[in-house]
Amino acid sequence: MPMYAKLVTAFVQFIDENDFTPTQLYDAYMQFAFATENPSSDPEVLQIVAHMQNMQSEGFPLSRFVDILKEKREPRDELERYHAYVDRLAISAKEKIMLRSLADKKRVGEICCFVDGDRVATVILKKINGPEKTIAAAITLALKEIKKRIPEGKNYQFTFTEE
Repeated sequence: MPMYAKLVTAFVQFIDENDFTPTQLYDAYMQFAFATENPSSDPEVLQIVAHMQNMQSEGFPLSRFVDILKEKREPRDELERYHAYVDRLAISAKEKIMLRSLADKKRVGEICCFVDGDRVATVILKKINGPEKTIAAAITLALKEIKKRIPEGKNYQFTFTEE
């Protein structure tokens, strides 16, 4: 990436760190690029728009946003979304492999999340007779709820105890 590589990298990191959805990104782009009759009041969409405005003020071309948003399109199914979500977590590679395996192998047991050595959350995974994508969707929701309990800027770790 030539001249705008740092801006692109910072924007992608901003998107990943805030876990914005493809819908929010699309709404923000539409609001930013075109005068919309009903602008979004979603604070996250407005945050994305503000970031886009800052980038444009630094000379970033409008057309490049389309390329970035294409790359950030929604994965095809729940299992892919789960893998992508786990991959974006600020945890070790070993923890990512473990979390991915929970849905892939339909593992049963207890997920624990620790912040500074203190347990902040526990999720019990019971046997589910369904496809991996169903399990992935359930675990994704649980992990998102856990992340809400983690103070901003704090390191966190996940463990899993197999039943």
